[in-house]
Amino acid sequence: MYPRPALLLLGIVACASGPPAQPATTAGSETRGEIIPPFFGPAEIYKILERSPVLYEIGTDPSITEIPLAEVVEPKEPEQTVSSYLELKDEDGSGQRRLSISEPPPEITELHERAFLEFRGHSFQAARDLYLAAAELRPDYFKTYTYLGNTFFVLGDLERAAATLRQAIALNPVDYQAHLFLGDTYFQQGKLTEARHHLTWAYVLNRNNPIVQKRLDATLEELHLRRKQGWLEVAVTIEETDENKVSLRFGSEEASRWFPLANCMACWTYESECKARDEAPELPVRISMYRECLLNQTISISMRLEEGQPVPSDERRLHQAVNAGYLDALIYWEIAAKRLPIIVFLLEDADRQRIHDYIQMFVFSSGITT
Repeated sequence: MYPRPALLLLGIVACASGPPAQPATTAGSETRGEIIPPFFGPAEIYKILERSPVLYEIGTDPSITEIPLAEVVEPKEPEQTVSSYLELKDEDGSGQRRLSISEPPPEITELHERAFLEFRGHSFQAARDLYLAAAELRPDYFKTYTYLGNTFFVLGDLERAAATLRQAIALNPVDYQAHLFLGDTYFQQGKLTEARHHLTWAYVLNRNNPIVQKRLDATLEELHLRRKQGWLEVAVTIEETDENKVSLRFGSEEASRWFPLANCMACWTYESECKARDEAPELPVRISMYRECLLNQTISISMRLEEGQPVPSDERRLHQAVNAGYLDALIYWEIAAKRLPIIVFLLEDADRQRIHDYIQMFVFSSGITT
């Protein structure tokens, strides 16, 4: 149930009237899995809330500050990092790779332990020889090549370091340390584009690791780029204040531009007509909700752009990403992976690649229109 005067004061009734316009996509862009049938646009969402027994109160509150979109209707999660021993492995020859933690096999465990101690004691040549022996015994174990490559790097043999680290990645493409060390190696060789490529992969796979962030930022600085952080943040709260009463509050009149998004998220949080369409309710992050709600916001942005209204840079970036076919990549990276970094490992290879591409284009690419 909606109080119409509040909507009129916010000046956004127009977003909830008329048939929903579908956001355009660039020719040839990938939109697989990004629009849920049936898709509820702003008009449908508005009608659901209007006939609901729940009273939705709308207003502004200057004390509300911007928070990550992932925290508007879901609790904040502590930052997590991932194990350096995670591996995608085809264990039964079926062609299906499964995620596991792969410690050194028993026959080379002692070699790894001794090599680690030698490396820590700065006896790098001794460590190198022990890792070489481990590689000869078990040439299929990826982590040996990761540590051997890093040892070559410390010894100044950059060509062998790069070749060895590429072997590690060939065996296990989700070894963030191998990408990190290879990025460092390319950086020292002056191959900044290649360094950025692999350090971006390390960032994709372990976004909260401070060493990964530091190495990536140093490389980006050399390329006159920087990471754009916190752009998908909104001054919005959505909370149940009483039985059958929900409050939608915006930090300012300007923040109320996110009304279509908030409207949709309220529907997915409190209305069965929306919640029943969740494709994967068992997941800790409601991917279906974010798909539909970000599309609702994109429709609003398209309308304002067509009318010649000013659109802030964060919304323009959202509009560009969705229209370029990166909606799912945006959701996985900006929302899901912030809450649960390991979710990146559970995606298909093509989806991980889309995240990597999204980051290069929209997180620290200089080609963004602002």
